[in-house]
Amino acid sequence: MLSETLRDLRDTDPRRVENLASGISRIMLSLAKKRQPCIGSLRFNNDLSITLANRPLLCTSSILESDGAPRVLDKAYKTCGHFMDDMLKFREEAFSAQPNAVNGEEDCHLQMLHITMLRLLKSQFVDSHSGGPFVLQLTDLHSSNVFVDDDWNIVGIIDLEFMCALPPSMINVPYWLTVDNIDDIAENMEAYNKMHKSFLDVLQGEEQDTALPHDIQLASTIQESWASYALPQSTAWLTA
Repeated sequence: MLSETLRDLRDTDPRRVENLASGISRIMLSLAKKRQPCIGSLRFNNDLSITLANRPLLCTSSILESDGAPRVLDKAYKTCGHFMDDMLKFREEAFSAQPNAVNGEEDCHLQMLHITMLRLLKSQFVDSHSGGPFVLQLTDLHSSNVFVDDDWNIVGIIDLEFMCALPPSMINVPYWLTVDNIDDIAENMEAYNKMHKSFLDVLQGEEQDTALPHDIQLASTIQESWASYALPQSTAWLTA
């Protein structure tokens, strides 16, 4: 299990980290080989066929639903706009439904601000009428779900039930290659940016060696998505 050695070796053994990045990149590219017709999850049917007909079952939304959030994401989506609208509605209803959704008054105000800003800014990031492209990706990829050999070559992955067809811009560089918790990225931004660039360099190299039957470029799409982080940063004064 990668989590047994990750914390001790990720900052001291670049060879192992590069092997791991190469393995994750090849998995991402393998899942993205086929363009998918909608946003959703795979359904295994009684006749042994597999269809992309389920609602998108993201790991994060499933956790919130288990904690009492209402089920808003209840169908497959043909456009990014409809999916984003329901994601925002789900976030709002989860916020209202959970008695422990906030840590205090300041945190409550901050979360309400984030929800409002997402609605105001979504048109700058999402083409509401876009019908794709969509590709399969893992939404529960963490170090305890990855199994490696002594050199951190990936030999297996578990917990694949949260694999979804989503826009390529939703693929994330694994934050745990730098920090243990996603909330720690802001305090370790320089280290995270360095790792982010190194990972995308590896992904781009693997991408050049992989004959994808479409024009989706994962490395550049992920970089463009991460670069858009600069806009929320520029509006940080609104939280003052």
